[in-house]
Amino acid sequence: MEARAASVDRLWALALAFALIIRASVGFSYRRVAGQVSEANRPAWLWRIRATYFLHGSAWGLASRLVFPADDVPRQIILAFAITTQGLESDSQNDLGRRRRTRLGSWHFKERQRPVTQRIRRAFAAAIGAILLATVATSRADEGDEFKAQRALFNYDATLPPGVKMKEIEKRPGATVRDLTFDALTGKDVAAYVVTPDGKGPFAGVLWVHWLGEPAITNRTQFLNEAVALASQGVASVLVDAMWSTAVNPDWFGKRVPDEDYGNSIRQVIALRRAMDLLLSQPGVDKSRVGLVGHDYGGMYSMMMAGVDPRLKAQVYVAVAPSLNDWAFLGPQPKSKAEYLRQNAMLELTDYLRQVRGVPALLQFGTKDVYVSRVDSGIIASALGTKNRKFYETDHAMTLPEIAADRDAFLLKELVPAAAPPGKD
Repeated sequence: MEARAASVDRLWALALAFALIIRASVGFSYRRVAGQVSEANRPAWLWRIRATYFLHGSAWGLASRLVFPADDVPRQIILAFAITTQGLESDSQNDLGRRRRTRLGSWHFKERQRPVTQRIRRAFAAAIGAILLATVATSRADEGDEFKAQRALFNYDATLPPGVKMKEIEKRPGATVRDLTFDALTGKDVAAYVVTPDGKGPFAGVLWVHWLGEPAITNRTQFLNEAVALASQGVASVLVDAMWSTAVNPDWFGKRVPDEDYGNSIRQVIALRRAMDLLLSQPGVDKSRVGLVGHDYGGMYSMMMAGVDPRLKAQVYVAVAPSLNDWAFLGPQPKSKAEYLRQNAMLELTDYLRQVRGVPALLQFGTKDVYVSRVDSGIIASALGTKNRKFYETDHAMTLPEIAADRDAFLLKELVPAAAPPGKD
């Protein structure tokens, strides 16, 4: 994602440079012939100069969309400064609009000689603007370099086979559910359900990651019925057991060793990336129509996975907190809290959400959730750059039927075009 952002920045810089070159060329050309321009040719020169102002202004307008995020207040202030000074510059240099009539009735341009103090002020303002823009460009480069290190934490060999071991196959109406394990590169196999629609495809794909809550569904079964229902709409699914699954460790949160959280978190995200590989390896799954759903801990680890995996086209996060640290100190304590925070700083969730700002997202929260506040939800929405945030009259479990209905409608809208239903045998 940072490479894409850098490419956009370069394209915008080239567009701005092109606009400046055209504007300067027209300006210098006019100055060379200003005293020789005939009355008939003056309107043409006026339109040329106006066109250069329009071209230059359009380049800055593109910056508001491509370079300066709407929720990034400091950069928006810099953009406003740049556009305002550009407007002042345009007004002060519009000599073609400063005309007076002579006794002979002919039109001439009134050349204004600006005082030295005015020229100094304008030069100073231009210099400040250049410094601010350079600062922004440098900060963006630093952010990209910093996230490269975060992305590298979750590198793995994607060429390794998934190592699938089939346990059981169950036929349900409109779908087939395969109970299996796969090699998640974490040192042990991970259990998963693979749900595939009847027919040949093409299918959309969704990876589902369960929550940490009610023991009976703190595992891959949480979203199973929902995934089976979506299969009839042309959606294939993979549902995995995470490290907090009751099928893996019934008291994971109470028995976990906080000083091992950093390494375990990295391995969990790699396991989710491997689960995505498993999903995309299913026959008929369209690699361009893949989504992700995560609830609670499943959502928070899904955020990290999304930030380092460019394959997602839709994302849904349910009752998620903006930082793993919001939960980290509710159970066993680390040897040193300061050291824990230092080590896990590379795992701050909002850093990862900023990498997927362009991917359609749905955020779902409960108004009675005692763990996630409305302020928390706002932090997540801001980092993700989305306004698609919904609240429901429920608690952290988020079990109301309309929550699943809204989620499924979003996934179908983003991943299953009405014109491309799944094929049938």
